[in-house]
Amino acid sequence: MLRYLSEEWIEACAAAARSAGDAGAVGEADGILVIENEVTDASAPGVRYHLVVGQGPATFVAGPAPHADIRFVTDRVTAAEVARGDLSVQSALLSGRLTAAGDLRRLSTVTAALTAVGAELSEVLARTDWG
Repeated sequence: MLRYLSEEWIEACAAAARSAGDAGAVGEADGILVIENEVTDASAPGVRYHLVVGQGPATFVAGPAPHADIRFVTDRVTAAEVARGDLSVQSALLSGRLTAAGDLRRLSTVTAALTAVGAELSEVLARTDWG
């Protein structure tokens, strides 16, 4: 099992993102989209990672993005619920459990890439210890 948000978990997510290949790469005009996630935890340091999609294989990287187009911030419980599919991003945003900065409309330009990455991540999520 991979402990949620551990270095090993992030490395497994990175490998899964690479496995998605170039699926859903957007056109030159749309460029690259960088999505940063910050997961806060009252009892431990927060964790940041980012996903880069658009041109070429997706990358999933530990740490903050040098420049994030979209940035999500939430607590560990909410992040885990969203990752497991127990809570939608929309519901988390509407309830204030998840905050977002940036142009969320840009997500629609990389739907195919995000779907491909999500499919590859499902194997990692199945091996995740959420505790």
